[in-house]
Amino acid sequence: LIGASYWDGTCGGGVWWDHARTYKNAITNELFMDVAARLYDATGASLYKEWALTSWAWFHSSGMISPSFSVNDGLDARCRNNGGPAYSYNQGVILDGLLHLAAISPADDLLHEAARIGEAAIAARGASADGFREAREPMSVDSRIFRGIFVRALGHLVRALPDGAERGHLAAWLSGESARLWDRRHGAALFSADWRQTPFTPSAQAQVTAADLFMAAARAAGQERP
Repeated sequence: LIGASYWDGTCGGGVWWDHARTYKNAITNELFMDVAARLYDATGASLYKEWALTSWAWFHSSGMISPSFSVNDGLDARCRNNGGPAYSYNQGVILDGLLHLAAISPADDLLHEAARIGEAAIAARGASADGFREAREPMSVDSRIFRGIFVRALGHLVRALPDGAERGHLAAWLSGESARLWDRRHGAALFSADWRQTPFTPSAQAQVTAADLFMAAARAAGQERP
């Protein structure tokens, strides 16, 4: 696992964001955990499972997950939660990571933790009359795809959750959000960059995130095609 060479004792562990080793953040370590879990599932090599479990143990205790289950951007120079924006892609990638980790190391608390992170993201930014919002606006070209990453992972998680209140609420939110967005389409099927109806600012990123939402809602409802 190439990324392991960027894991050291600073902040008690974790992979660095850059070659200069200036920042330990959420996305790098979420992806590291997710890739390690997938590699173990694909190869059965115990080293990958060890890295996946070690990475999650560190991430869980790092402080990047707030008491309200919001995943912030990273750690400061004192190895504390830096209070950076809780971008939606960080809330999404951790869901896929925990889902793949649960597949190789079954534990109900992993899926429950993922569900709480998903619920927190919706509670923080999903109550707007305009639909799910990004943590920081106006959005850049890059950040216009962040919501797609979140909803796609949420759809994966819902399918894996046992029947119950958590699954029902998350599935219902995806269904409602997709219906809201579809009602605000322009023409045959054009969507605004920030999913609002006005002002209408179409973009390729808007189409991608909309497709992610519709597929996630279908997946959560068990309606996707094999």
